[in-house]
Amino acid sequence: MNIDIRRKALVIGATGLLGYGVTHELDKTGWKVRAIGKENIVSSYVFPNSVEYRCGDFYDETFLLYSIKDIDKVFFSVLYIPVYKHRFSGT
Repeated sequence: MNIDIRRKALVIGATGLLGYGVTHELDKTGWKVRAIGKENIVSSYVFPNSVEYRCGDFYDETFLLYSIKDIDKVFFSVLYIPVYKHRFSGT
């Protein structure tokens, strides 16, 4: 019986400039990586086959809880955009 004991990382914002590099580096160094991003991509063209890619919005609590299950470490690499920015734009 083979049991995968590699540590599991979640990269939020994996298709962005920073997250892309973090995802590849974690994979190269032996982590089991789950990557999430907003882009509906063919993940095999962007990430190695060993990376599990999920498309979704990290503001969606259900999606985030589903994605974080069984994860040891989270890497957050999302450009911060205030949720309530409309309150300050005069609209």
